[in-house]
Amino acid sequence: MMGFSLYLIFILLVIITAITPYVTRKTESFGVSVPSDMYNYPQIQRFRKSYLYQSLTIGIFFVVLFLIIETQVKEDVFVLIYSAGIFAYLILTFFVYYKYHKRMKQLKEKENWKEKKKEVVVVDMSFYGKKTTYSNAWFFLPLLITIATALWIFFRYEQIPEQIPMQYNFDGEVVNWVEKSPGTVALFPILQLVLTGLFLFINLVIEKSKQQIDPANPEKSVKQSIIFRRRWSLFTIITGTTIVLLFAMPPLSFLFSINPVVFFIITMGWTFLIIFAALILAVTTGQGGSRVKTTNGNKGELINRDDDRFWKLGQFYFNPEDPAVWVEKRFGVGWTVNFARPIAWITFILIIAIPLFLAIMLT
Repeated sequence: MMGFSLYLIFILLVIITAITPYVTRKTESFGVSVPSDMYNYPQIQRFRKSYLYQSLTIGIFFVVLFLIIETQVKEDVFVLIYSAGIFAYLILTFFVYYKYHKRMKQLKEKENWKEKKKEVVVVDMSFYGKKTTYSNAWFFLPLLITIATALWIFFRYEQIPEQIPMQYNFDGEVVNWVEKSPGTVALFPILQLVLTGLFLFINLVIEKSKQQIDPANPEKSVKQSIIFRRRWSLFTIITGTTIVLLFAMPPLSFLFSINPVVFFIITMGWTFLIIFAALILAVTTGQGGSRVKTTNGNKGELINRDDDRFWKLGQFYFNPEDPAVWVEKRFGVGWTVNFARPIAWITFILIIAIPLFLAIMLT
């Protein structure tokens, strides 16, 4: 069951990676800005197909490799190899991406699209006044779950066993026990609180991130962008609330008999559903709402201002002249940071450091 779940999650990752060029904005291809009406240019279509096939081939190779290794090593060793395999897959596919990134730059220079159309930047002054995300008040729900968990632990503390389980193997056997203490049991509501704050922060990023409007069709682009942000905002609220709810289960298992296998199935099943939902959302919405059908406008002779020089390797935004901290990804769906802004680095480090610290405390 464990192995099956890991394979399902990896296959979803492979699919998401392979289809990335198809869900990216039409104004950007492999990290290079292009006119939106060049999306179906034959050479660019061939690049997308080649990237798709090569990413899938690498993914299939890793699946076969996992199947072979799984029969040769213990389960805990296999999990470590599996985790390393995911990183290896992402690194290899990045090199595939980079190959087409360079080819796109060469194609853009050869076709001279930049000189054929006028570069402009379109800004909708009323954009941030529109309802682009769902209310942050929805995060009171996971906060209430967190408070309920903390109160339950507080009033049941004396009944909790002196030794509490912290880690299970694939057979549902406890492999790591810790002594009960106020600090140990408090880690769970603390973790819930951190997760609630993290998902609230993501919702704020969605709302405040830099607007990106296609000057060739600004009205349509604004509508798509709003739909894009609202869908991911709703996904963030649902995902955050349910994950916080899942973290209420371990404290309950201290007093009530919850079959570890059932707990495992619920956890892995929900993880799979979240990734699957993200895949469906990416396919149906696209980056910036590029796959959302709205009223078509006239094709213009305008293109976005060419800012390729600020996108290192086509994926890392570094623009000291831009006050924006959060911007849309160039390759993929979602948001990234302006690495030229110190606040972005501080936030980035905190997002990584806090979960790592809590994970260490829980082991």
